[in-house]
Amino acid sequence: MIEFFIILIGITTVFISKAIFQKWYNHLAIYSVIWCGMLLFFQMRLLKYYPLVNFTWFIIASAFLAFTIGCLTVYFARKVKTPQPYLSDGHQTAILADGGQTIKVAIYICGIIGLLTAFQDWYVLIHKFGSITNVLLSANEIYRLRVEGKMYTGIPYLQTFSQVGICLAGFYTAYKNKLTFPAVIPLAAAIIKSLSQFGRIGMLIAIVNFIASFFISKYYFDMTRPKGKSNFKLLIAVIIVFTFVVASASIVKTFRGSYEKYKGANRELTTLKDNPFLSPSVYLYLSSHVGVLNMYFIKDVEHYRFGENTFAAWYNLLSKFSIVEKVPFDLQGYYIPMWTNTGTYLRDLHGDYGFLGVILGPYLIGLFTTIFWFRFFTTGKLKYFVLLVYFLQVITISFFSLITRGAEWFLSMFLLLYFLPRMEKMALARSEKNKKLGANTI
Repeated sequence: MIEFFIILIGITTVFISKAIFQKWYNHLAIYSVIWCGMLLFFQMRLLKYYPLVNFTWFIIASAFLAFTIGCLTVYFARKVKTPQPYLSDGHQTAILADGGQTIKVAIYICGIIGLLTAFQDWYVLIHKFGSITNVLLSANEIYRLRVEGKMYTGIPYLQTFSQVGICLAGFYTAYKNKLTFPAVIPLAAAIIKSLSQFGRIGMLIAIVNFIASFFISKYYFDMTRPKGKSNFKLLIAVIIVFTFVVASASIVKTFRGSYEKYKGANRELTTLKDNPFLSPSVYLYLSSHVGVLNMYFIKDVEHYRFGENTFAAWYNLLSKFSIVEKVPFDLQGYYIPMWTNTGTYLRDLHGDYGFLGVILGPYLIGLFTTIFWFRFFTTGKLKYFVLLVYFLQVITISFFSLITRGAEWFLSMFLLLYFLPRMEKMALARSEKNKKLGANTI
């Protein structure tokens, strides 16, 4: 019976979100699909999960309702104030005044920095283990050392430029209406970096970043470009990027030797142990996080400082000056009855702020994301584009954990907010220069 209500709520919310935001890809729809999908996977019990207690259901439902109310608050407030309409045809952001040359150069720069960082990681690993073969055979050891903070592989935070480049690449791909070579470079850099760490979260963030930037940009350009322009090349671009990331994640799974023989696994799931799309470990990755959240409430043994998970990156920065203790990279794990340790963003919010966190946190995320949505689509200002894309990342990764635990989320967002206005000035200056050269030639 509960599965029926999950499906009904999910479908209803998606259609309501389409009516509100006029697009199928929007933050309310994403939240609904992500959370209803995870709960349905969990309720399938292809692995013998412990059932969710009533309090866990109450927390999940409360957060879902709070997020929805946050979105609706802005929508109805706009109705009262007579909302500004979406952009009219012909509007174009200043950064494209030179035909996208400035943004293409920026993507190249960010992508090359990302590649150099990734290759440096591999150089360090090969020097330590002797060969690429030995590195691949030592995948589990490398992953463990990285989690424990004992594996130095390069200059910290420099890989942030890959995420900056990926956000710009999504925008550029939508603008060009096809996948271009420059757009592939930062994506490849992020994948190669993740492969050197034998982790998959970096790949997940990269694809979420690209897709969020791409779809928001596509909707924007659909309002400004001539009607009837084919989206076939864009569809091919998304399929290529998704396939590339899935293949890379499969490589990590292969060399880390992900455990696929879980005790109590459903017979149908066991037969899929060699399937790259829905093996037991992939199913665990898609469904287990609410089980950890459930056990977190049952055990009630974790204690955090105020904002420790939300602002873990800032705590770790202060720890370098011995002001506070460093936040551990890994969260406490639980057997549900399979061991795993990520318990959705609600675990992080509850740990930081208690019950108020699981109500106010989702409400504010829904509220601000909706504000940024309407501000971008009514003004075309890139600062709202960046904030919208980065809040969409928070929402999409919410099934896993709070993405703000990582410093890259903050750093890449700040870099974009700082450099984009300067890039707009450069694009305008280049455009004026080209016009003058053209006039002189005539």
